Amino acid sequence: MSESKNDRTSFVLLTCNETKRNSVIKELKNIPNISDVIPVQGIYDVLVQINIPHEKIRNMVNTKIRYIDGVNSTLTLIDSN
Repeated sequence: MSESKNDRTSFVLLTCNETKRNSVIKELKNIPNISDVIPVQGIYDVLVQINIPHEKIRNMVNTKIRYIDGVNSTLTLIDSN
């Protein structure tokens, strides 16, 4: 993964189908610019760290992450610095 000086850190919290969580994680790890995928417990199932320019976050979440089989919902957190 190559980072540019315009890249910023964002996080996406996912809820997913319990039986598909492992396949969701595997698929997320194959998406460029995703720097970390962490299974978590609680309201959300997976925490994803992304390093791309903020103006590209919406497209990435809407076209790549939300359409992974097993993903039920997303919540995107964007670095405000």
